[in-house]
Amino acid sequence: MKLKQITINNFKTFDDFKIEGLTQINLISGKNNIGKTTFLESCYINFVSHDIEHYISSFIKRGSLKFSDFRNNKKLEKICINSNLNKTAVNVETDSIIIEVNGISKIYPHYEMPKLMGNRTVDNNNINFIPSFPINNDLLSYLFSKIQIARKKDLLNKSLAENFDENIVEFDFILGEPKLFVLNREEAWVPLSEFGEGIKRFISIICAIWASQDGACFIDEIEDGIHYLHYKKLWKIIFNTAKEANCQIFASTHSKEMIENYYQEAKNLEMKDISFTTLVRDKKNHIKAINYDFDWFIHEMSQNHEVRL
Repeated sequence: MKLKQITINNFKTFDDFKIEGLTQINLISGKNNIGKTTFLESCYINFVSHDIEHYISSFIKRGSLKFSDFRNNKKLEKICINSNLNKTAVNVETDSIIIEVNGISKIYPHYEMPKLMGNRTVDNNNINFIPSFPINNDLLSYLFSKIQIARKKDLLNKSLAENFDENIVEFDFILGEPKLFVLNREEAWVPLSEFGEGIKRFISIICAIWASQDGACFIDEIEDGIHYLHYKKLWKIIFNTAKEANCQIFASTHSKEMIENYYQEAKNLEMKDISFTTLVRDKKNHIKAINYDFDWFIHEMSQNHEVRL
């Protein structure tokens, strides 16, 4: 089931936020510090409510969330993240965190959270979150194992050869290290680190979509590390792969070039199950969403109207 609408109350920068019209592919834009990452985190938390304590602990472990993020300093109200999928509420007390999912509550003492964080290091279902900071090898290895299980490794290798270097034959983990087999390097396995962060992020995104088959994939600041000349091909691969894997995509960006290439490929492929959302602040300084469906988005972009407000 796809996420179609969501409301977010009292979480980080969102006091009373609502968005409708979410589709298979969703690109979110807006100014810095307006809440793009918070929006992705909120949707992600709502998606994984069946195992929410693990996923909240994962966010805390990697440092993108703190216990204080689950306290509302303006109102003494719990955080509520409700959608057509789940109703989720979280609150942090002095000595515990209280999680309520679809009307069922559970209390976790603070001392249990380090234990939860230590038990599992990677997600184990079809909902995946790609952060904006560099991807570590443990996460990449997990995502790559999923594309192997799906028997789509050849598609990844073909994409690398077509979009980065025609001499790239294969990507794999050799003795625990990510490497590329390259023809013009004396036909040797070359450490992925020698190719820069862009190709690593490209591989991570493609693998993450297959790891999220029949689920959802969240990509924060999708353009990070990827040269703008690759944006168009990246969107073509994302559109085609997401459709084949039946994966709902949520990606954030502040890049005008990324938005333009999103528009061009959606138009070229007639990918109508897409949306574009701009986050803005109203006169009361509350964050609101302007959501463009395919037709409105294509019209505004074709008229050279600015969609980043």
